[in-house]
Amino acid sequence: RTQALEQKPVRAPAPRPRRTRAHAGCPMARLVFPQPPDADDYDGERRWRRDCQRETIEARHLHLVKLGPALGELEALRHLDVGDNDIEGFDRSDHGSIETLSIYSNRLTSLVSLPRFDNLRFLGVGYNRIEALPRALGERCPLLECFDGAYNALASLDRCVDALGGCDHLRQCVLTGNPCALLPHYRKRVAFGLPQVARLDDTDVAPVDAADGDDTTITVHVALRALLGLRGAPPTAADEASPEEEGIFVELLVVGAPPATARRTRRLPWRAAPVAPPAPDAEGSIPVEVAL
Repeated sequence: RTQALEQKPVRAPAPRPRRTRAHAGCPMARLVFPQPPDADDYDGERRWRRDCQRETIEARHLHLVKLGPALGELEALRHLDVGDNDIEGFDRSDHGSIETLSIYSNRLTSLVSLPRFDNLRFLGVGYNRIEALPRALGERCPLLECFDGAYNALASLDRCVDALGGCDHLRQCVLTGNPCALLPHYRKRVAFGLPQVARLDDTDVAPVDAADGDDTTITVHVALRALLGLRGAPPTAADEASPEEEGIFVELLVVGAPPATARRTRRLPWRAAPVAPPAPDAEGSIPVEVAL
């Protein structure tokens, strides 16, 4: 009798979870959000009906890879956070009621497949791998007021300004952490191209940032490459210079200029001065700054 009291109680084994299409080892293990339940999944059906009535859904750390077409069935949804997943794109997931969409820290490389969000006010796609913004961004998000694309791979500031310029209601923009944010006169170019923006990178746009027509501060980086066989003073590098000719050829990259100025100064003729040039770098290029 004493031995019986000392024995540990035997616990019933925990029930094994019901195996569904989303479990590992199944061809459909790559999760799509949202995913309606199977016809015989009664518990999932109850959860789905409850989700259809929710205004805020947070689906983080679930290994999601895509926003699917069933998103439009969540008609009451207003705020969606699917950060910290593996989302790579969208699949016909148009929605007319979502106001804030957060897709931070995923695997987005492009927003070409971005669906139409008629009522979207905030779009957060920071900490992804996006290389360019689609020109149709304003058409797909006509009421967008705040765009956060920080810490991506956006390299062309002109393309960013062109895409965001279609968002007439845009008031706040975050591009910090992108290569384009390191360009000279970055704030001036954004303020000039997006006059509707009042706040850039968590800082109010100052009147000096929005000043236009200041071409005197534009810096042109000129790379001079000397060809073999040069003797004496370098000849003129003209627009129509032939690649077979010996001489110095000029490549112009206008940094910090609006598109019109960039086109106007893309192929400026340059005559080398009869002085000894500075020593070239490892690539054989000599950086020169010319103020227009």
